[in-house]
Amino acid sequence: MKPNPEKEALLRSLETSRRQISGDVGEVGHRLNVPERFRQSVSENSFKWIGGCIAVGVAMAIVSPAFFRRRPSKAEKTKRGIMGTAFLGLIGIAGKQILRASLPSIQKVAQDGLQQWYVTRFGDMPENAQPPEMNIED
Repeated sequence: MKPNPEKEALLRSLETSRRQISGDVGEVGHRLNVPERFRQSVSENSFKWIGGCIAVGVAMAIVSPAFFRRRPSKAEKTKRGIMGTAFLGLIGIAGKQILRASLPSIQKVAQDGLQQWYVTRFGDMPENAQPPEMNIED
């Protein structure tokens, strides 16, 4: 049987279209992956990013006091001193309790991340290797 030239041309056209569409889909996926593009930009232009961050920080340090600072009266200073001290004390106590309550879950996340890094870096973990238990006390 003789191959049909129209059919062969259509199949070649279809294959070309598939390749073009898959390339376009890959490009769209790359354009929509903003976190990856951001990481790539920072790694490729690290000195520009560092310089830009420093410039923005210096500009904010110069500009922000003019907009956000207000001189309090003497009565406000005294009142804020007592209330501010009490508030900061409460925040300190609450913060310590929150950290103490969340420490096991933070340790678990850190341990899982370390194991995942080890596996991706060196392959499977040895069977007899157990990660050390982290015991953080006050």
